[in-house]
Amino acid sequence: MDWIKHIANAYPRAITMKFIHSVVGVLEFLAYVLPFLRAPLGWLQRRLTAQSHGQESCNSKFALRFKKYMEYIQALLYDWKGSASLCTSDKAETNPDRIIFADASGEIGYGAIDMTSKVYGYGHWLRNDLLCAQRNLTTSSTHLEIICIAKALFTFVKPNECVRIHCDSQTAIFTLKKRDCHGSEDVQAAIIGLDRWCRDHDVNVFFCHTPRDDSSIRLVDSLSKGQVIFYHYVT
Repeated sequence: MDWIKHIANAYPRAITMKFIHSVVGVLEFLAYVLPFLRAPLGWLQRRLTAQSHGQESCNSKFALRFKKYMEYIQALLYDWKGSASLCTSDKAETNPDRIIFADASGEIGYGAIDMTSKVYGYGHWLRNDLLCAQRNLTTSSTHLEIICIAKALFTFVKPNECVRIHCDSQTAIFTLKKRDCHGSEDVQAAIIGLDRWCRDHDVNVFFCHTPRDDSSIRLVDSLSKGQVIFYHYVT
């Protein structure tokens, strides 16, 4: 905490590429046991890569933005309850408390099933959801899939649970595992919000890609399109 505070208060001229390398290295180590740090770490890794390739500059403007980001990380750590388990990720993958399947339609809506309680939910996208997702066409579907997954987690999951969530979008699952989206600041903001919610509720999540021909994926796909045709399946 003292180290992060020192960085947040650092004089802008002290923020060099070498300094950023050191910060990224330490955060990579911490992120193994503090998953809520993975999303802000992704932003720093992206900046470092861009600067290494000469696409961005480590100038005074970046230094101010970097300090603000470190203030955000400092706030995350202050809110953190001071404990972390090395075993929860394994439980979420192999023996979760809850299993969820989720899917998003690019034009209609979203759907999800909690396989543990056999409860399902679905809804239609709001106009603002679609406009936000379409700001960058290359990430529009990923954006909606991640919002769908977040809605499913917020709806079905209880505090202190380990959850495995299935989705048919390889890109969305890869992005969530890395906690980093190169193409959209909106998606990155959604991931940060999701990580923060999981931290606040002591929820550990494992994201799993599942092919479209899986029967449960087909069910949530029909939900995302408003086709509720499987009443007997979920009762």
